[in-house]
Amino acid sequence: MNIKFLVGDKIELNISKRIFQTFILVAIAISGLDFIFLLIGELTDLSDSYTLDKAFKYSVLIMPYRIYDMFGYFCLLSALIGLGSLTDQGEIIASRILGKSFFRIILASFRPILVLVLLGLLASDIWIPNLSQKAEEDRSLARDLVAYDSGYWIKKDLSFIHIDSIPDDELLDGIVIYELDANHRLNGIIEADSASLLDGVWHLEGFHERLNVKGNISSVDGTGLWKNGPKEFDLQPILSHRYLSMTELIQRINSESEISKKSEASLEFWKKVLQPLTTLGLLLLAASLLFGPMRDNKGGLRLLVGILIAFVLDLFQKLFGSISLVTSLSAFWAVMIPIIFMFLIAALSFRRL
Repeated sequence: MNIKFLVGDKIELNISKRIFQTFILVAIAISGLDFIFLLIGELTDLSDSYTLDKAFKYSVLIMPYRIYDMFGYFCLLSALIGLGSLTDQGEIIASRILGKSFFRIILASFRPILVLVLLGLLASDIWIPNLSQKAEEDRSLARDLVAYDSGYWIKKDLSFIHIDSIPDDELLDGIVIYELDANHRLNGIIEADSASLLDGVWHLEGFHERLNVKGNISSVDGTGLWKNGPKEFDLQPILSHRYLSMTELIQRINSESEISKKSEASLEFWKKVLQPLTTLGLLLLAASLLFGPMRDNKGGLRLLVGILIAFVLDLFQKLFGSISLVTSLSAFWAVMIPIIFMFLIAALSFRRL
């Protein structure tokens, strides 16, 4: 495979450039509106503790996940608008006269999107999960939504641990350690304001003994060193499925015993794995409609149809996802059926070319 097929000539580079520019404009426009509506929604929850600056910070930190979640629909609209404008300006016809097939034109429009998809997958595995989790935790703390019985529970060796909040992977807030002896009888209770992970070891801050039955609590020493604090994998099962990377989701699927939570993890895993295929289906659908039934329609109508398609497909995906959680339908097919549906519509439209 030569470099020209991967990059294209000047004509194809022009098409790729226009699609990329359109994608950026679409992403900024829709993300900007989504941010405004999100912030307005947060304003209704303002209080003495959850101030405007905290609501603004939450909205900013959660936006990368929301943008990634809408990525496929950005691609659909950018293809419809970008290729549509090239068609209206006669550049697609000119490209056809110069010998470019519909396949080469569509391939040129896919190239910048493919790069963005790969970057999005990388971000969703490395950067977005921790950022989103921190946003949700900070919001819950600021809004006083963390109650004693609504935090997180972890069993570690002979201890049961209750954690109010996990702002990030190296910080725990509101900790209560219930230590048991070898006969599973209560040995002591330790409370701490927070715990920080330093060089792989947890250190308690603001800790004290609330109860000491036998006088030999072993999990914490006098300096606050937490000897049997949770490991990274211990914390993963209590984080929201949508904020976990694909590797972490696989670990949760293999370790989760509760069927409903295992199904939720499987659904999120296949959504992430099949995200490139979903994006490809949306792009093919946009190209097939543009070069087929909607070839002679104006840009405004194309945009309206694109929004309607995005809305219907989103409902379609959520419907099958919900069905998989309450029936025997596998998570893979719950994600794959809407994708197959998109490819079928695209194939039928391409037959009219």
